[in-house]
Amino acid sequence: MQLSEALFLILLAIAIARIIVGPRYTWLTYSRITITGLLLLIAGLLTQGWRWQLLPAGIAFVLVVLGTLKRSDTRLGWRVLGAVPLMALVGLSAVLASLMPVVTLPPPAGPYGVGTFEFSLIDPSRVERYSPGRKRELYAEVWYPASSEHLKDHPVRRLFHDLHEGEYNRTSLIFSYLKRVKTHSHVNAPAARPSESAFPVLLFNHALDFGFTSQNLLLMEHLASHGYVVVSVAHPYQTAKVNLDEAGTILRANGIPGDLVLPRPELPIGIVGTIFEKTGDIQQVSLLKSRLLPLAEGFLAMDEAGRAGFLEQAIHSPALEPFQRELTGPLLEDFFYYDYAKDNSLIQYWAEDIGFIADSLASLQAPIAGFPDILDLGRMGV
Repeated sequence: MQLSEALFLILLAIAIARIIVGPRYTWLTYSRITITGLLLLIAGLLTQGWRWQLLPAGIAFVLVVLGTLKRSDTRLGWRVLGAVPLMALVGLSAVLASLMPVVTLPPPAGPYGVGTFEFSLIDPSRVERYSPGRKRELYAEVWYPASSEHLKDHPVRRLFHDLHEGEYNRTSLIFSYLKRVKTHSHVNAPAARPSESAFPVLLFNHALDFGFTSQNLLLMEHLASHGYVVVSVAHPYQTAKVNLDEAGTILRANGIPGDLVLPRPELPIGIVGTIFEKTGDIQQVSLLKSRLLPLAEGFLAMDEAGRAGFLEQAIHSPALEPFQRELTGPLLEDFFYYDYAKDNSLIQYWAEDIGFIADSLASLQAPIAGFPDILDLGRMGV
């Protein structure tokens, strides 16, 4: 929480106390509270900008100011009753500001500076599965060792910029306060020249559920400062938010791609969720999945006529004996179709994305002079 924000919340707490106890201190007038509050708001806006976490406190401040216009005295009970929602609003802002702070990031410790840029590429060989009318377009964010001499001439990236840039939506609103957090990545800074060989390359995949390219920013900066080029690949429609050059802003899709036809809707909670909900033991979930995967391969290799009998046999197989109380035919079938068939299809899609980006690096039209020359594409990790 920033100093001006903390002082503003403290002032509101004092104002609420003044409402409850009444005018016991002649120097603590509502006019002075109002003027001080306005000065703190203006100072915060000029030095740090406004962030939505303080909106409830702002509403409380307006209500306090409006309440001062009332000239007649009010009984203690009514004053306490009026103070309760004000305390709730101030408390809500305090909690939000604490949970989503404006932080100072630690600098990377390596000998190189850190440069960054992003790019979009269209894969002409593949159709976008979630939007078959166009080709697959990919976005990647790059961190690389940069020359320390000219870093100050290039702006620093703001934290998790991919979430609050692009088309404005709910994600942009929630994460807009991160515009105030500076990273140590300098946009389009000149690349460092390796002393011996070119820099090794790492390709990174974000998380599946709420992933985005800069989610592991501190790791990226750390690696780049130690002589690695890191390319973080977004997988549109399975990235929280990605801003593509041609297709625009794409949010995470809740459904499955249209070309993946499955025989029935997914269950609200599958067997993995059932076991974890009951035991809370991630090792049990891992054990269950390790024993279900070979069964899934056998199930999907069969024709429709043999699958019903296979499910019945699988439920009573020795491998699944520890989980038989929770197992049912529909739960097993749900795992085979969705946890296995669907996820395997999407993993293959991601592998194709990674392959396309990897193949494109040698001829990439980067905004950094001579960028492909610093890449050791013979030393590449994923």
